[in-house]
Amino acid sequence: MSVLIKDMHMPKNCAECPVALSGKYCRINHTYTTFRTLPFRPDHCPLMELPEHHGRLVDAEYLKKHADEWLSTYNLIDSAETIVEAE
Repeated sequence: MSVLIKDMHMPKNCAECPVALSGKYCRINHTYTTFRTLPFRPDHCPLMELPEHHGRLVDAEYLKKHADEWLSTYNLIDSAETIVEAE
C-alpha cells in the first residue's frame, strides 16, 4: 500500500527529504545513500509525484470487473469511489 502526502513538495535530494534520516538513510526502502548533497534524487528513491492537475483517480480494475454493458459502465464510472481527489 502507498501513502499520499498532500501538499508535500518533492525533495531535490536526500538532504532535503523528510523521510531520510540525517539525509543519509532512507526509512522507506532501508538504504544508505551518498547522494545527500547532489542536486538530484538517486535512482532507488521510492518517492514519486502525481501529475499536476490530475483528474479523479479511480480503481479501473474494479470498473472492468463489474461492467457488463456500455450504459452501465458509464454509470459505474460516474459512481466509482474516488481514490485520490482531483486537484
